[in-house]
Amino acid sequence: MVRNAQKSVRNISRSTSLSRNTLRKYLRMEQAQEPKYERASKVTKLTAFQETIVAALKADARRAKRERRTALAVFAQIKAQGYDGCYSRVTDFIRQWRVSHRQAGAEAFVPLSFEWVRRSSSTGAKRGS
Repeated sequence: MVRNAQKSVRNISRSTSLSRNTLRKYLRMEQAQEPKYERASKVTKLTAFQETIVAALKADARRAKRERRTALAVFAQIKAQGYDGCYSRVTDFIRQWRVSHRQAGAEAFVPLSFEWVRRSSSTGAKRGS
């Protein structure tokens, strides 16, 4: 964070909605670093069933798209095994797992413009005659 010579910490605080202490902390740093927030992992109702869900997702990754289980089917499967939590926790876990285990080749960059290349005639005929 770079302090503008014409603005005080209080004015910057008002315009950014950050506390003055936080601003001072970052202004004193030689290299500004983005804050890292890590939550402690908690034991939830879903924790006991995460291995089952991951096994189902790995098995489905090898199947054709139409043959894969939906999140609702996975929810029904673990519900039958004794899970008494909510559906949204299951979908959040599945979404997070899919994002973290996405294949490298699944997304590719395709340029929208190409270089023009002049091609020569391969027939041997002279042009313009």
